Amino acid sequence: MLRAFYARHRASSMWSKAIAQDVASTLGMRFQIYFVDDQWAEHGSLGDAVSALGHEFLMLTNARQADVDTLPESRGVHLFRDPRDMVVSGYFSHRNSHPINVDGVQWTELIRHRINLRKLDKDAGLMAEIEFSGYFLDNLLSWDLDAPDVLAMRMEDLVSDSATQWARMLEHWQLLDRLPDGHLDKLLTTHSFEQMAGGTRKKGEEDQASHYRKGIAGDWRNHLGTEHLALFRERYGDLVERLGYDW
Repeated sequence: MLRAFYARHRASSMWSKAIAQDVASTLGMRFQIYFVDDQWAEHGSLGDAVSALGHEFLMLTNARQADVDTLPESRGVHLFRDPRDMVVSGYFSHRNSHPINVDGVQWTELIRHRINLRKLDKDAGLMAEIEFSGYFLDNLLSWDLDAPDVLAMRMEDLVSDSATQWARMLEHWQLLDRLPDGHLDKLLTTHSFEQMAGGTRKKGEEDQASHYRKGIAGDWRNHLGTEHLALFRERYGDLVERLGYDW
């Protein structure tokens, strides 16, 4: 059965990828990550690509429900984050650190967006980021939050109690018992925030030039003002509440 990981941009997707990829490698599973539909376009649908290429562990970082609906029988995990934090994290990352090319996929829209952000002051840049965030938040608006066999996982819970929540995810994928004893603990130590951030900072210590900027939840309160939140509400409606967060 296919294992599927539906992650979200600026919701610890690269940290999660490192762990998921190691799990797949340890278990000898064929792992594939897709960022955009151009990567599977030659096969037709996402499901056709999975069937043709024999993927066993699939990760999507900007999953669309329409693509997921083409997949064969699978057990999935959907990892998401408070979308207001996704906007703030996106602003700093897109302005300063996010790579233009990831795994051979070039994000041309980010090139133009970064040039624009660096011309704007922070408040105006955050307004621009709210609009740009449609690239990944619009897909959340149409996501089936009640899909069977998909475990919903909040990034906030995952980072606050990584061992317990990763065990939940791996159990849902029916992979936990297949891992060697102690392997998950070693993975989480190797891929801790401190290590991913270069070994010089603890969670909560900010480096705006780093892809792993701060590593905490709720940072949107330090950056989004009344006008930003009004624009967010106008653009994305009740997305915050639909995902289970308080406004």
